[in-house]
Amino acid sequence: MGRLTDADAVSTRPAEHHVSSEAHLESLSRLIGQIYDAVVDPTRWISVLAETCVFMNTERAILIHEDALEPANSLFQVSNSDPDWERLYLNTYMMINPARLARGRLVKPNDIVLTSDYMTKGQYARTRFAREFLSLRDCVDLATAILEVSPTTFTVLGVLRNQAQGFADRDVRRKLELLAPHFRRAVTLGNLFEHRRMVVDSLAETLDALKAGVFILAADSRIVHANNSAKNLLKDDQLFRVNDGKLVPREAAARTALAEALMAASNGDEALGSKDPSILFRTGDEKSLIGTVMALNDGQRRRAALRYRAVATLCLRETSFETPVVAPAIAALYNLTPREMTVLATIIENPGVADAADILGISETTVKSHLKSIFRKTGAARQADLIKLVAGAASPFQ
Repeated sequence: MGRLTDADAVSTRPAEHHVSSEAHLESLSRLIGQIYDAVVDPTRWISVLAETCVFMNTERAILIHEDALEPANSLFQVSNSDPDWERLYLNTYMMINPARLARGRLVKPNDIVLTSDYMTKGQYARTRFAREFLSLRDCVDLATAILEVSPTTFTVLGVLRNQAQGFADRDVRRKLELLAPHFRRAVTLGNLFEHRRMVVDSLAETLDALKAGVFILAADSRIVHANNSAKNLLKDDQLFRVNDGKLVPREAAARTALAEALMAASNGDEALGSKDPSILFRTGDEKSLIGTVMALNDGQRRRAALRYRAVATLCLRETSFETPVVAPAIAALYNLTPREMTVLATIIENPGVADAADILGISETTVKSHLKSIFRKTGAARQADLIKLVAGAASPFQ
């Protein structure tokens, strides 16, 4: 065998990179399919999060629905069962999680929040959350992808990093950006199905029991099945009409969006994930519905679709125009910085400079400095005024 020359060595590198890229794409595609399979079978979420850890190279992955008004109603899924640690978060540390406090700034679904977006590594390490909670499991950092936002709740995908993995970087952000749309759609569909397990052999019966309107559609929008709620929607032809058995939205923009979503769904979860999961269906009299499309030709869902040649489900629910999240509104109105919003959120929930300093891992002098700036910008004269300001705007903090 001849000696390997430098030229030969160089020529092998693109192939090696190609194999690595293919392996990465295969891993991503497999994980995406597992995410949507968890909609059908919620017991799969733990294994999905375990696979997420492998893909993300993180210590743990968590899926959590945080309810600021009723913390006891918060839901928590973690890649490895750890009930005591989960209860500790929900009962004690959820409300002082620096990432949650930092979300006082404007965030929207699919946003990625890394520690470096709102404080330095040193600042984060000094917070009570890092010192007391993360350290219990030898973790140093938490990066999150925002899945759903309401005035009082957040649903997020979080990944925890250990000391060896270090703080989340651009690679973590990029991978979370790839996964967030799929987790978001799966969580949305899971809520619509009210966490029921859909049994394929009695699919129609299961769908008919749902309050949400559900259409099973072919690639050309032909209606394969409509549950009872969906049939009721068709009785009012302001939103849809049926033409040759096909579902046709009345509004042009909705027709285009649905056609594009069904075309993407024909190519599977990954293709559909590149599109916004929500479609707005509305009429001139302000009647409107939000629709979410899920592909049916991947994973365990394929069995439900084969007999019908369906490619996707369209789940519909009434829109709910809730009061906007108050924190971003206050931040924009008074031109508060992310750090000032973090201090404000902490003071609202823990009215005391010493407590706030301990939670944030900064000095009392620094807290007072931020408060002085907040007082100046808002016109408040004392902490009680700040509490009234936020409470008067229906604050999600209390």
